[in-house]
Order: sequence, then structure tokens, then C-alpha cells
Amino acid sequence: LSIFFGKKSGEFHNRIPYLENSALTTFTTFKLGMTENIACIFDSDQLTVIKSEKELGDNMNIVPAIHAGSLKAFDNEKDGIPDIAFIEEYDNSLKIFLSNKNGMPSILFSIQLADDHKEILVDEFFKTTKIFYCYSKGGPLLEVFRYNFITNKLNRKQLYAPGEILDVAMQRIDSTIVNIYLVYTKQSKLYLGKFENKELSVTF
Repeated sequence: LSIFFGKKSGEFHNRIPYLENSALTTFTTFKLGMTENIACIFDSDQLTVIKSEKELGDNMNIVPAIHAGSLKAFDNEKDGIPDIAFIEEYDNSLKIFLSNKNGMPSILFSIQLADDHKEILVDEFFKTTKIFYCYSKGGPLLEVFRYNFITNKLNRKQLYAPGEILDVAMQRIDSTIVNIYLVYTKQSKLYLGKFENKELSVTF
């Protein structure tokens, strides 16, 4: 079950997967108060309702998060309200939830990944711009996503280690330079490497 949100131009945004279950037999939408809801019926006669809430409960499943992998909390705007970034393994994407003042996830960002990543690091140095590092242990690729949540501007880089990545750590020098340390293996030997990530260039 996926949702498509329309644009003013008559086109649609990319689909947002809400539910994956082969036992789903039918669904319908209905309005309750001021909120739109989705009722799903499965072949076991189970009824599931996807609806809007004002606060989180202990037994809630948040959509869209079908096969959520690595998850990191961060603080956009440094307002003390936690926001969430996670890898959605179902469609191989980086999903970012920004929370409203009540702590409810209210804005969704989705970024397609170039590889099957399993790990996330978040650089929270700036107030409204966050940098997300995605990689998998055993692979050479480290993807870097710099997202400005005010302008909705995304900058992405792909960095390749000389071998298979085992671990990644960051050291921010100032507002323009970040050292990215890699522990990696090559031909059965263990190495420590460093990317120097500047605003306009990357060196290893």
C-alpha cells in the first residue's frame, strides 16, 4: 500500500510506501473529524487503521517505516525536540522525520541511496543543516548527504575507501572542514585512512 501526494502542477511526488503485507485483501479511506484515515482488512479478518495522532503511544507503528534498519536521533534547529533519520531497507532510501513542537513526526524527507547501506552517522554542527553519512561494513562506498531544511537544498557526495570499510568516525575541525576517519581492510591487512571533507573538495 503506497500513497501518492499531488503537486499544484497536476503531477505527483514520489510514492511513499505505507504498508507491505501479502495478506492485505482490501482497504478504504475515511474521514474522522479533520483527519484522513485508512482502514485495511487482511485475509485473517484483522482490521488495521492508519490514522493521525497528536502524541506517540507505546504500541504504535509509525508509517512509512516498513523495514527500518539503522536509526539515529538528531536535533534539527537545536530546539530540544528529537528528530529521526533511518535507513528504509524496503526501498533502499534514507528517511528523515522532522518532529513538530509536540514531538510528533510531521515532515518526511526521502533520499534514494546508491547502495545497500546499514549504518548512519549524523553531523549536527549546524542548526538547520545536517550532514548524514551512510555506509555498510564490508563495502567501499561512503555516501555523504548535506541537507538544508530551510531551503530544502540537498548536496550529495560519494566517497570510496581503498578497501572494505569496517568503521567510520568524524572529527569536525571548523565550520568548513570535517575529518572522516575510516578503518578498512585491504588484502587482509588493516588500515586507518582519512578523508578531509571541505566545502568544495574532498582529499584522502
